[in-house]
Amino acid sequence: MLARLKESSKLSGATLVSTTVALRDATERTLGRAEVSIVARGTFAGVKALISDLQVRSSAVIVQRLSLRQLSPTQVIEARIDALLVAGPSPGASASH
Repeated sequence: MLARLKESSKLSGATLVSTTVALRDATERTLGRAEVSIVARGTFAGVKALISDLQVRSSAVIVQRLSLRQLSPTQVIEARIDALLVAGPSPGASASH
């Protein structure tokens, strides 16, 4: 996922300032997930393209929170994105309960 973000940032013109990933393993009762926090800067169009690409590339990505602020007096936007990337249950999970 991080490689995709880096690629998307190059294509969109947005700069990844920071990324944090916390992995939560799947269990028999819960889905696995990666909790991702991203800070990106660029033009509004560039940041929008980065977020759009993140959603289009994986239907398992859920954007939980998005905040945008303009860095005065420039036209640069800073985006803070908190997202989840959901994975299936662990292979040992039973289909019936």
